[in-house]
Amino acid sequence: MKQKNEILYQAANASQKGLPVLLRKAAINYENVQEETLLDILACAQNSEFGKKYRFDKMKSADDFRKNVPITEFNDYRNYIERMKKGEENVLYDGKTLSFVMTSGTTGGEKYIPESPRGELVKKIVSNMRTLEMIRCCPEAMLPDKKILAITNLAVYNKTEGGIPVGSASGQAAGADAAAAEKLVLPPVLLTAAELELETVDYLSVLFSIANRNVIALICNNVAHFEILLKLLNSRFDSFVSDIRSGTISVEISDKLRAELMKSWKADARRAEELEKIYQQKGSLTTEDIWTGFKFVSCWLSSDVGRIAKELRGLFPKNTMFFDWGYGASEGKFNVPVQPDQSGGLVAGFGYFFEFLPIGGKDPILLKDTIDGEMYELIFTTYSGLYRYNIHDIVKISDNNDGSKSMEFVCKASDKLVLGGKELYSVYLTDIVESYEKANNTTIRLFQGENLNESLQLYIEPVDKNIDKTGFEAYMKAELNKIGILLAGVEWKESGYRNALFNKRVSAGKTINQTKLRIFI
Repeated sequence: MKQKNEILYQAANASQKGLPVLLRKAAINYENVQEETLLDILACAQNSEFGKKYRFDKMKSADDFRKNVPITEFNDYRNYIERMKKGEENVLYDGKTLSFVMTSGTTGGEKYIPESPRGELVKKIVSNMRTLEMIRCCPEAMLPDKKILAITNLAVYNKTEGGIPVGSASGQAAGADAAAAEKLVLPPVLLTAAELELETVDYLSVLFSIANRNVIALICNNVAHFEILLKLLNSRFDSFVSDIRSGTISVEISDKLRAELMKSWKADARRAEELEKIYQQKGSLTTEDIWTGFKFVSCWLSSDVGRIAKELRGLFPKNTMFFDWGYGASEGKFNVPVQPDQSGGLVAGFGYFFEFLPIGGKDPILLKDTIDGEMYELIFTTYSGLYRYNIHDIVKISDNNDGSKSMEFVCKASDKLVLGGKELYSVYLTDIVESYEKANNTTIRLFQGENLNESLQLYIEPVDKNIDKTGFEAYMKAELNKIGILLAGVEWKESGYRNALFNKRVSAGKTINQTKLRIFI
């Protein structure tokens, strides 16, 4: 089998000017690119145990692949991955495993996602493309004195029994490029400090970021985490300003980490005085108070997390630009956003082979057969050993004017209720809630639901305490009735309920930055 994925290998050596061109070339020619990508993935795994089992060397087309390889889920790979964690090579793909990405998944229990050299290359290229699109929209971020606050999880948690590093997708992305790391306001050592408590990481993140006047942008999957950091700053302001004034770090950390952090930590009485003056005048600090040149936020803008970003825009200066961080998971990075305030992005067809299962359907279709505006369950094949892998995500596909396709995450396929024989996906409930918000110029901070005797019981935390509760309940009842769903009732929650749920959901080694709240309990 001949390896052929010209876009990927050209992108591996492309300049910063060349990458955006290759992205758009791949996006427009997605049909040919998808076929070439799949054949290359198979060529890179034909000598592996999995590749030999399914005779990858004999496959000449996507049709061959789809006829002979079944749709899979994570459980189909557990035994293979356990062997790979011990260092065994040539199992799911040719050669060795560079690292594992650990995720708790939506069904609970730790999952280790293997990363091959080419799989890591794909993620790096997609990350670079995303960064360049953001820079195109906010070129000031590249000025020498400007810094970026990136809130991520740990790049490395630990190592497997075979000595292979295990980390998070966001942490590895942030620490992957040394040149990019120099733009970050937080010391890179924080990405590998696995011994730290989450509260300590938050304190250090606030301390190092507010000490710098020149933060221009925030990268943070879930902006709710930044809201918590801002509250921490104002609740412990005296401690932070004292550390800045004296050049100290007043949290318990190891001597080794303290010595490493002190290499870049110096007393700055002038900065302490600036912050203290504002705090004394206003009683608290805002983002604009801390960084007068702040301009840009990159975060998730889709699904329920995107709703949080809309709600929390008031935390930032009025003209702050919001840019989607991109749809992805521990298994891969699947699109590249190219415009501000859009929750989708160009399909990264040069790095993955995609299939789309129509909701309620039995057979997946190819990207070329998807319909504009329709939603599908996503199935993909990667260079890192996942073949026809059903991630159980619902995505929406959009047709662009230039002939390319965009993909947006909508919700998990499991995020649905069956009520009286009717399926209610979270996206449909979201549409109803948002139509009420638009009609009544109000905002719902949190909405969740559960099955109560085959009817929908809602739990609501509004932003406006004076919301018309009776009117809201009547509206929801009427709209749900249109799709055959009965409303059991609405339980109204006090302010702070959502953030309390975030705190409960945070798992070991993770942060609110990576935590999503399910709409259906």
